[in-house]
Amino acid sequence: MIDALARHPVFVDHMAPVWRALPATLRGELVVTPEVSRHCRLRGLDCIVLPKGDVAPHLARRAGLVYVAYFGDVPFVRKARREAVVGEHGACQTYVDAARGWDGKLPNRARVRAFLVPHERYAAVRRRYHPEIPVHVIGTPKMDVLPGRAPIRSAVPTVAISFHWDSQACAETRGSFKYWREVLPRVAEQFHLLGHAHPQLWAEAADWYDRVGIEPVADFEQVLRRADVYAVDNSSTLFEFAATGRPVVVLNPPWFRRNVHHGMRFWEWADIGVQCDRPTDLLAAIADALADTPERAERRREISAVLYPYRGQATRRAVDALIELAALPPCRLRGSRKASGRFTCESIHYHMVDGVTEDICAKCPFVDQLGAALDRVSVPSRPKPGRRRRRSGTVPCVHLGQATGETVECDACQGKVALKLFGCDVHGNCTVRTKVGETACCPCSDYRAAAASGGSAL
Repeated sequence: MIDALARHPVFVDHMAPVWRALPATLRGELVVTPEVSRHCRLRGLDCIVLPKGDVAPHLARRAGLVYVAYFGDVPFVRKARREAVVGEHGACQTYVDAARGWDGKLPNRARVRAFLVPHERYAAVRRRYHPEIPVHVIGTPKMDVLPGRAPIRSAVPTVAISFHWDSQACAETRGSFKYWREVLPRVAEQFHLLGHAHPQLWAEAADWYDRVGIEPVADFEQVLRRADVYAVDNSSTLFEFAATGRPVVVLNPPWFRRNVHHGMRFWEWADIGVQCDRPTDLLAAIADALADTPERAERRREISAVLYPYRGQATRRAVDALIELAALPPCRLRGSRKASGRFTCESIHYHMVDGVTEDICAKCPFVDQLGAALDRVSVPSRPKPGRRRRRSGTVPCVHLGQATGETVECDACQGKVALKLFGCDVHGNCTVRTKVGETACCPCSDYRAAAASGGSAL
């Protein structure tokens, strides 16, 4: 089973095509926070709405992979002791001198099963920084269903304008809303102007748009359906709009450094549209963009082909990747993937310094899907004072003691696997569940259930 988690409407838009296309037998729950529920209804998606504090406990009661479109949602999955498949929610612009995370290097990859990335350029970044985690290049599923311009047009062209939020990661992540906004009423006098903005800037921008008589439009799908040209400083929506075949204006405030090359928007692909550096030039830049030329249209197609490969097939590729990843049974004892490609394992049955392979995980008889370490011999945790011990599975044997600290090599297991030895009042020591040579194996013919209030606690 595969669940999904989205804590922002933008993430929903990138995940929705994949979520709808997943086989019903694999599609679990789409979990969202309250601010996302209305957007899900607009998109016709059923969802489970939970406050932020209830997300991880709810996920912990279920099993399987969790699909997210933002690495910032992974901590909720990690806290639930599940594994995340991390997709993306944009063009994946990186910055060479930005704060951690904006350069493509992630601080904590624990419980990340795989990355789903839109293009080979970003796949190279993921592989360079995190070679231990599989990377699947799938394209951008959102582009498979991206709406085009509505057929009804007016005599006055419709222009949409948008701005990034004022992130301080580096100069190029800073938004320029306040730099450009004084000229916008003049633009609105000549064109039908739609005001859009990054979600983290939206409350401030929407209030200002409304006060000066500019129509605020929060949903980028509406921008795609209505606008003839799109002007923006720094956003993945720049490339999404250009991919529909329509012209764009690239806004360059003075703090964008021309001598710093992050790639893509800065500055390799900045020629995807008409560039504008000063507010006084904005009206002329819009008119120039609306005129368009065959050379600019061809440049848009060239950039879109690199940025959005597999267009029309991206959803299918994402679904195929998720199905492949789901083939490995969910297990809360499986930890992070090591540099060798193996997983760490918290099972009491395996003691492998180098971790376990996917093949061992796939065939492991000790899969912990919902918190029970064993399906026949449970390993209960110590109860808190004043509380009765809660057990899952069969109660442990009354003869079973603590781990001795020694191991024995498993001759029946694939790979080099060392099993822990436990004390046994009858046989001296034993393994649990897996028989190795002449060593006793619990449960055996001498098994006797421990009393509910006693027994060994491993």
